[in-house]
Amino acid sequence: MDGSAPETCGECGFDSRNWRLRDAATLFEQIGWWWNNATAGFGAEALNRRPGRAVWSVLEYGLHSALAAAVIRTEVEMILGEDGCTLEVDFDIGDATDDNWAVLDAARTVDDLEREGAAIAMLAKRQGAPWRNVGFSGGHRVQAEAYLIHDAHDVSHHMMDASLGLAVLSGRPAAEGSVVQLNISDGGLPKHPVSRALLTAGGIQGDRQRDRKHHGRPFQAVCVWSADVIDELLAAGHPIAPGCAGENVTLRGIDWESLRPGALVSVGEALMARDARGDRTVSAPTTSARAAVKISIQILHVAGCSNLDRLRSLVERCLAGLGISATVEEIEGTLPSPTLVVDGVDVTGRAPSFEASCRLDLPTEAQIVEALTRGGRPEEAASSG
Repeated sequence: MDGSAPETCGECGFDSRNWRLRDAATLFEQIGWWWNNATAGFGAEALNRRPGRAVWSVLEYGLHSALAAAVIRTEVEMILGEDGCTLEVDFDIGDATDDNWAVLDAARTVDDLEREGAAIAMLAKRQGAPWRNVGFSGGHRVQAEAYLIHDAHDVSHHMMDASLGLAVLSGRPAAEGSVVQLNISDGGLPKHPVSRALLTAGGIQGDRQRDRKHHGRPFQAVCVWSADVIDELLAAGHPIAPGCAGENVTLRGIDWESLRPGALVSVGEALMARDARGDRTVSAPTTSARAAVKISIQILHVAGCSNLDRLRSLVERCLAGLGISATVEEIEGTLPSPTLVVDGVDVTGRAPSFEASCRLDLPTEAQIVEALTRGGRPEEAASSG
């Protein structure tokens, strides 16, 4: 983590050379969403069950990720504040041994992950910071940027660990489908069919994204979508075909509702030749899928509201993090100010009012993200990475 050599992992395929700070920020923003959806439907006993000796439970992996994010954020902030500082934060939750078994509350663990993910994402977005600064821990040199990218490794690696645990807990037999089409492009849509494709850590060889800000992230290396869903859209009169949604792999015969975060996907030997474990995990809906959401977003405010800019920035950050392209309508009048309304509902849960007042209870990032993801829900293409 000294910034002089790349950080790589033979088990999960992580390579720091493929990561930028903004990639890490986007991953951190999705931590809460990923864990919430990946663990949905599992009981507390199952999520706290260790699948084997010296292997953490799903929730213990989540706790480790949240604690690691909090400690690394604290230490990176120290390094950014003072080049050459000494790091003295003690962080060690031990190994998965029988004498330190933790029984955790799923909702609280997901809340911790969402909170710490949002906090370290904000740090990763800090522009103009002295990211080349270094600190020292136990005689080891630690560079700020390399240390933050290391947490992206920790987070994504434990997503893989949790995925394996969830696969054991689900008890579902493996579903089999077929590949309808493999698709690539030199940027833009539609992607065009190819007869063969090679999967690398950076995605499908020969495929490129023009917009590297919102696409092409290491943890969303491959986009997968359903030919069955495409057929339904065609029957409803929508002009669409395989590759038009930007997917790299068009599948048929897979229950699309079952492909939630953490689902393990294997597509042919040749595609998985570069993957040491022979599979990929579903990470999150793609930007393009979320961009198709039909949603009403309004900011109600009085003239000259001092908190308006703050709420605008918060909404813009949440939309960007979710990859949603939507118009935010601003309405000025005699109203509680500022108020964020999504699909006609105050995101804080406050009852409607038409009297002017200054609101200090601005919505949290978690409340906004929940409201936006609860809005219009298209059939989502799934990215694996």
